[in-house]
Order: sequence, then structure tokens, then C-alpha cells
Amino acid sequence: MTDPRKQPSSGGLLSTTQAAEVLATSTTTMRRMFRDGDLPAVRHRGVLKFRRSDIEAYIEERLVSHEPRERKPRVQPVPKSADMEARYPHLRRA
Repeated sequence: MTDPRKQPSSGGLLSTTQAAEVLATSTTTMRRMFRDGDLPAVRHRGVLKFRRSDIEAYIEERLVSHEPRERKPRVQPVPKSADMEARYPHLRRA
């Protein structure tokens, strides 16, 4: 049987551990994010609780999309030495 304290509450509040699991980070990072104002939290009986909606909004704000870059033209291959001699006769070896 699972520990009921580890299950998300029906109100959408997550413990620091649960919120850290959602964001794949540590509880220390979660507390730092709260302290730095990156994520709001509620203090309930001295324990930080994070709203699931705030966690989801945090994720949405940081989504990045892949935009294809304009490709640079490929560098022309170096011509073979015979081509070089024909193009640049002054470079011909004696």
C-alpha cells in the first residue's frame, strides 16, 4: 500500500518532493525557486505546498520550440592539384 502522504491531494497542492518529481529536480532546487520568487507556494503547517497549476504554468512558460535555422552554404571542396594548376598558372611548380 502506498503512503497517502505521498499522493497528490485532491486540492491540487503538491509537497516539495512531489513538485520536484514533476519538474525532475531536487527539493533543494524547489525551495530555492520559491525563495527566488520563480514559483509561488503556500506554507501549510510550516511545510511548503505548490499548486499543480503553478507548476504547469512554469513549464509552459519555459517551453522552447525548435525553429529551423537558415543553413549556411557549404564550403566549396578544395580543387585537385591539376585544377589548381589550370586555374592559377602562376602557382605552377618549376
